[in-house]
Amino acid sequence: MFAGRSMPGSGDPTDWVWMWRPKGGRLWISWGTGLGGVRGSFKRSRTGEFVGKLKEWCDSRCGWKRRVGIIRIQQIDCTK
Repeated sequence: MFAGRSMPGSGDPTDWVWMWRPKGGRLWISWGTGLGGVRGSFKRSRTGEFVGKLKEWCDSRCGWKRRVGIIRIQQIDCTK
């Protein structure tokens, strides 16, 4: 697993509560606070982007949520 952070970083503790990891030929991403958040799995498209769905989740006290979002992740060059 790899931790992620916002660019530029804000110093907010929730800025560090997202992670990603390769999973087979896919990319798995999770953002959350430990009590809920969003997560999803993405596969590489023909154009090189990662495309997938993010699903909202919550801990056992409130169960699974129904909202789903579609997202595309595109590689960009870093300026640093």
